[in-house]
Amino acid sequence: MKINYIKWMSHNEAIGEFSDGIYTYIIFCHPCNKNMFENIPEILYAFDVNNIMKNTDNQSFISCNKTTLECFCIGKVLSLSPLTVSIGKLKIEIEENIPNDIVIGDTIQFQCNRLDMY
Repeated sequence: MKINYIKWMSHNEAIGEFSDGIYTYIIFCHPCNKNMFENIPEILYAFDVNNIMKNTDNQSFISCNKTTLECFCIGKVLSLSPLTVSIGKLKIEIEENIPNDIVIGDTIQFQCNRLDMY
């Protein structure tokens, strides 16, 4: 993972932009220290998720707003409990209820208010 930038909001709260060479991720971190950005965890957490639905494109995608931190994501379902989706080299865990017709291997899309790392 390449760190594009880190913006410190306070001594233990930061926003970072990272790239795996294909996708760019904006990640919120709290509590946070500098060492956390050296080893990005394997799983991030989607905060305040909505509009979860199947997507027929079967192509991963992520777009994060640098100002609001909101993200639109398309990824492959790896597990249902907890719901875990892969986008590029990262996995994102979603705690919200999902439609009953979604199964492992499906491609889904969703929106979230931010991606968290802790």
